[in-house]
Amino acid sequence: ALTLKPGENYPASKINEINTLIASEKTATANYQSAINEGDKLFGASRFGESIIQYEKAIAFKPNETYAQKQLEAARTKALEQKSKEDNYGDAILRADGFYTKGDLENALKSYNEALSVKPTEKYPKEKADEISKTIAKQKSDNNSFDQFVTQGDKAYANKNLDQALIAYKEALKYKPEAQHPTERITEITRTLASQKEADANYALHLAEGDKYNGAKDYQKAIENYTLALQVKPDESYPKTQIEKINQIV
Repeated sequence: ALTLKPGENYPASKINEINTLIASEKTATANYQSAINEGDKLFGASRFGESIIQYEKAIAFKPNETYAQKQLEAARTKALEQKSKEDNYGDAILRADGFYTKGDLENALKSYNEALSVKPTEKYPKEKADEISKTIAKQKSDNNSFDQFVTQGDKAYANKNLDQALIAYKEALKYKPEAQHPTERITEITRTLASQKEADANYALHLAEGDKYNGAKDYQKAIENYTLALQVKPDESYPKTQIEKINQIV
């Protein structure tokens, strides 16, 4: 039209308008594609909240593009899932740490494993779960060893084998130092053995004195010492026999 009527303003105005629209469309397309590329990159990195912003920018440039709309909905869905996942993980860690602080290792282990089921690659709950598993295994082993030594000690104690009982109870305390039963038995046996040692010493002393006086034919003093020996150990036959022999002589 301009070639026919070069002086006409209308076709020139329209051409300028069309050129402006074309330039605007190119700019919108470029901006749209840039936002889409960035949104897809962030989406692929699981940075869904940031990708939502980019997809919304893309839609602002080209509202009718279906790809941007679909990606925006997908990003929103993923963001909600991610938030739920973070919340579940955080709650599990909070419970696990609470149980761990209280010494409730069984429930702490359960909660750390729950956290791992939500985020299998997380280092912290994996390390805590491994640590607790080892601790629980050691506790079970220690409990078994403790029970075995206590059983041995009780059996020896019942058979009046106090030396062996004392050894077993002391071994049991290596696994549970605060355990009451072996501690009480050790105290009792230690006193009994000390008393027995003292009695053995007194018995041996009176017996030696009795034999000395018997050999010197001082029968009165011999009988006195044999009698003292019997007071310490009434069931011993030797001092009784010696007294009987002396009585036959005198």
